[in-house]
Amino acid sequence: MAVTKENYTGIIEDVIKNYETKILKNTSTVQEIRIENNQRAVVRDQVESSLRAQGIVYGQLTRNVGSFGGTEIILFGKKIRFIYKLRGVSAGSGCWCSTHKII
Repeated sequence: MAVTKENYTGIIEDVIKNYETKILKNTSTVQEIRIENNQRAVVRDQVESSLRAQGIVYGQLTRNVGSFGGTEIILFGKKIRFIYKLRGVSAGSGCWCSTHKII
């Protein structure tokens, strides 16, 4: 099926339907979707494989979201960004200190 302005949101929903997601931003020009999973490298490969199967060209994010990065596509003038984060873990290197006691 060809990606059209009328069906692209359904295609994106199909790509991410099996993951825990949160919409971080949704404007007329940018949508940011956070995908939380403890196997984020595997999830990124699966998401990019699904995009490829739909004939959607993707690339690296054009903004910094951390060392792991993410995936970005542009469809009909709208940037759609997939940001991969570990599930249930606070962001940043300070996480260790808040969960472990230093002796």
